[in-house]
Amino acid sequence: MKDPKVSIIMSSYNHENFIEYAIESVIAQTYENFELIIVDDCSEDGSVEIINNWLKKDNRIKAIFHSKNEGIARTFNHGLRIANGDYILIMASDDMLRCDAVETCLNVLLREGCCCVIFDAEIIDTNNETIGLRFSDMYGKPSKLKGKFFNELVRGNFIMTGMVKRDILYKRKILFDERLKHLNDWLFWLDISKVCDYCYIKEPLYFYRIHPTNSSLKKGEHVQDIPEMYNILAQKYRLGRIDRSFFMKRIAIEYYMGYLNDAKNTREYLLQAWRLNPFNIKLFILYMLSLLNPRIIKAIKLLKTSLKMFFLRKYVKNREILKIIKRRYIN
Repeated sequence: MKDPKVSIIMSSYNHENFIEYAIESVIAQTYENFELIIVDDCSEDGSVEIINNWLKKDNRIKAIFHSKNEGIARTFNHGLRIANGDYILIMASDDMLRCDAVETCLNVLLREGCCCVIFDAEIIDTNNETIGLRFSDMYGKPSKLKGKFFNELVRGNFIMTGMVKRDILYKRKILFDERLKHLNDWLFWLDISKVCDYCYIKEPLYFYRIHPTNSSLKKGEHVQDIPEMYNILAQKYRLGRIDRSFFMKRIAIEYYMGYLNDAKNTREYLLQAWRLNPFNIKLFILYMLSLLNPRIIKAIKLLKTSLKMFFLRKYVKNREILKIIKRRYIN
């Protein structure tokens, strides 16, 4: 395929302070055969004006403006449905692409024969300064550079974003699941990983911005999606006992204990997790602790968070960023 076209889909919502940088990072790409589709989800700030100004400057930019706020899943799906590139890359309007991101992804895809490529990201602050951490430092990374990632990805989302063949999405009818408010990106990449091989690029080709108004920073909201995420996966795919046990544990600790403070259901789901994986000593201990006093589990979680924050302080000097990380990114 000579000079394949890439559709870059950018979600936009109230990022007037950052969207200019995001658009500029796309326009500055070393690979020029792309279309940029910006889908604004009824922003209430100056984002729409900025987008309209860019529409006049570059005919590769298209824009869709929602008349009401429809959520991140519908926003990306709207862009996916009108994209006509050979490959799809998704991004947010508060983030940025490295100038050679598209070119690097295409080179790997065409060389390795994969249908999807994912990559690492540098974490930046509101001033576009790197904070000393990568996305993989926070969320982990796959154990291999190429292959089937479903079995790893089902245990937790380590994908910031990536580029995928459009035909894969359309033939398999893969979209963002609108039943999920926060974890729909995780399910999106899981659906792709079930049908094709991934390639992983260690280099950070993306700049992921942490700031107080990130849509995913509201404490506890992402946790609400975990039970529904499990139900969707259980219906779509035949999850093994270990994977089901993993989700039972997450539902117990993060949803019932951390979010709802529900000791009874915490015990019940930990029991289910242990029965599915009876040789896991850690699960047995957690279940026993839940019978004695569930607050012990909370204390252990707080200790783990404190240890992680102690480690991060060696690398991240910005106190505001540390507060944000502690609030949302440390589980």
